[in-house]
Amino acid sequence: FNMGLMLSRAGKRCTHCLCDLVVLMSYLCCFSLLFFAYKETEYLASYANTIILRLFIMFVDGQLMNAIMLNTIFSVLHTTLFLIRFKSLADLVGSGIYELCILASMVAFGVIVKTSRHEMIHSTQDAKEARNVREVACSLLTATCDAVVQLSDALTISHPSQHLNTLLLRQAPPDSLKDTKFTALMHRDELPERFESFMNRPGSTAEVLHMNLRDSTGSPVP
Repeated sequence: FNMGLMLSRAGKRCTHCLCDLVVLMSYLCCFSLLFFAYKETEYLASYANTIILRLFIMFVDGQLMNAIMLNTIFSVLHTTLFLIRFKSLADLVGSGIYELCILASMVAFGVIVKTSRHEMIHSTQDAKEARNVREVACSLLTATCDAVVQLSDALTISHPSQHLNTLLLRQAPPDSLKDTKFTALMHRDELPERFESFMNRPGSTAEVLHMNLRDSTGSPVP
């Protein structure tokens, strides 16, 4: 078990290192676009392309701190290259201010992406935990009850049961009960309002409600 755990951790570290290397190479490719653009018009066009590429890399990578560090280094290199190659101080000031705005926008974009991913991960985990709890509860109830069904918020049958079909002496397939109001299966002497009031009660503790259902012959099923 320990060996498997160590191999799993080593695999995750290798994957993270490989992802970081790919991101670093991507930023180097962005800078190479500027490095091999010798005319000012070509340089500005390449710079516009690097903005798109950097936003895409940040979206795919999702590592905010890495993105801030790499974009800061990129901004310094870009400003230095621009000054050495074109020696235009006025354009350099304008380009520097523009780069600061781009950097701030990228940081904001990175925060939004990271927040969205965290919310997505948490919602996925919550849904998985709820599904696991539901499956465990169904397993326990199936072992102790004659029939188990799951109801929707509208108190309709969302997951039909063959056991309920058998209990009610129904010849139709179990899926025929899907989306059926559970109160429609009650005996005529029962009050649907009593069941609805019980289901809509506040609190999460388990309680019991004794009611009779109706089989296919109209006889009560306790």
